[in-house]
Amino acid sequence: MWQSGGDTLVGGGFFCRAGGEFTSTSAVVKMSLSERSDQEVRVLDYFKEHSIPQLLENLTASLVYNQPESPREFLIEEIQRLVDARDYKTPMQGLIGKAELKAIFGVFDVSRTKCMSLEQYKEGMKAAGVPSGLFNDKPEGYLMGKDGKISVKTFQDEGLRSLARVNATYCA
Repeated sequence: MWQSGGDTLVGGGFFCRAGGEFTSTSAVVKMSLSERSDQEVRVLDYFKEHSIPQLLENLTASLVYNQPESPREFLIEEIQRLVDARDYKTPMQGLIGKAELKAIFGVFDVSRTKCMSLEQYKEGMKAAGVPSGLFNDKPEGYLMGKDGKISVKTFQDEGLRSLARVNATYCA
């Protein structure tokens, strides 16, 4: 629990404002800046600076994907892997690899041309869990023809590079 100026950040994703009302931290994120107290802004800045939402999202996704018998032990091991990746400067392996990227490409290549447009590429990257700004928005082939000519190989290569950047945000 963290406290300052009457506002308290408590466990379980809740923020208690002075006066006793509880607000979920996700609701605080959705508030406009004028609705937020200085403390809420500091908390959100802290979360952003340390990539806390991405870290928690990654840990949760890994937990759901693997569904271990001992979730707490699993999370401890996942966090240790993050620490090791940071300390030894090794890339963090995520849930999506080359085969999964090929499958995602197939979903967006609805006409089965083995190529996709820039818009399909962007949607495919988002489907792979890569937020806007972390993927190359001008991949090889994006200017070829009105529908683009981004190949499965380009999609996979760009996806792996982008996912490495996404996963790197979890290496404190």
